[in-house]
Amino acid sequence: MPRLQTVPVFATMLLWIAAALARPAGAQEMKLGYVDGEKVVQAYKGYKDAETQFEKQRDAWNQEFDKRSRTLKAAEEDFKAQQLMLSDEKRQEKLALLEQQRRDLEKYYQDIFGPGGEAARKNEELLRPILDKVNLVIKETGEQDKYTMIFDASNTGIAYATPGIDLTEKIIQRLNAQ
Repeated sequence: MPRLQTVPVFATMLLWIAAALARPAGAQEMKLGYVDGEKVVQAYKGYKDAETQFEKQRDAWNQEFDKRSRTLKAAEEDFKAQQLMLSDEKRQEKLALLEQQRRDLEKYYQDIFGPGGEAARKNEELLRPILDKVNLVIKETGEQDKYTMIFDASNTGIAYATPGIDLTEKIIQRLNAQ
């Protein structure tokens, strides 16, 4: 069963094919191609550098989170050991401090790893130039080789295409040659 998001793409492709078949005599021949965008990005030599840089930053964020978690756990254990000796007022004070530490830890996690957090922004910052470069090479290839349209098989849900129109390796070679 086709996914909902692929139905409009499939319908668009059918319209293009129908238009190509119904074209008047002497009209330009339609030339189609496709690439596996994910494979292209991952094969690009700049991607590995960006991935390594992101992993280093992610490891630093995880280490900071672990450090904060250990600090909270130690504070909770101290509280458990001392709670019977504390006055009600001091106990409530320490409980409030523990609760604040828990909220701070959760906020740190959300600020870094939550939706729209620092990790997502860093990932976007590192990937944007790579995606721009890949898209530029695909556009240049399309213009140079006179393609009417180049599809991204990783996004359009292409179920079948003649292997001869797969431009993935050609794009990877041109991308890494620059």
